[in-house]
Amino acid sequence: TLSCGTTVVASFQPILKMLEQNSLAKAQGSYGMLNMPALLKVMAAGTRWNALKGSAAYPSSRSVLVSTTDVRKSNSAAMYLALVSNVLNGGQVAQASSLDALMPQVAPLFLRQGYQESSSAGPFEDYQALGAGKTPLVNIYESQFLAAAREKTLPQGAVLLYPQPGIFTKHVLIPLTPAGVRLGEVLTNEPELQRLAARSGYRTRDAALFLAQVKAAGVSVPASLLDTADLPSQEVMEAMIGNIEAQYPK
Repeated sequence: TLSCGTTVVASFQPILKMLEQNSLAKAQGSYGMLNMPALLKVMAAGTRWNALKGSAAYPSSRSVLVSTTDVRKSNSAAMYLALVSNVLNGGQVAQASSLDALMPQVAPLFLRQGYQESSSAGPFEDYQALGAGKTPLVNIYESQFLAAAREKTLPQGAVLLYPQPGIFTKHVLIPLTPAGVRLGEVLTNEPELQRLAARSGYRTRDAALFLAQVKAAGVSVPASLLDTADLPSQEVMEAMIGNIEAQYPK
């Protein structure tokens, strides 16, 4: 493993305050922690933003949903799928035997979104350019938000929300030759390359290095993420994605 990222939700300060009023999130300084079990109940019920407490801050008639990429084409959406399947399965990794009961709860979280892009760059660009009216809650990678913070391209009032539980995305290199092994060693151990990875928003082996780079970008994040979900097997992930794909309009 060269570095780790984590699946997060980009939002805005007024949205975080609304979520707090409804016991769906908790602010932790400049970022927030999302109560995923509670949030998923609200989303499953089809609740609209203007039905929540404090909706004057965001009186939208849109349903409360986390916007994702197309789960049929994008890894970031697959990570969100793994996360919500874990939460809706009582905090247990989804198994093939649980999918009949689980997928009727999981699939609508994707099918109800409408058009979805194939790359995580698209929803994040909408978040940056169009604001809460388009994407009040958007599933992204932590590194995207941190890179934008460094480049000072975040929208006004931007806030990073960490799902509880969360889920890690590992960035790995599989060497096939001795040269590949050497490349992996250099990427893992060369201090300057590790610094550049941390500067780009990736969590490296050296947590202090990562946090120093985050501080230089002018934001703060949790030093570590302790409450995390495990990924289902590849076979179960493919089965869940296939189930959702079969329900898309032909």
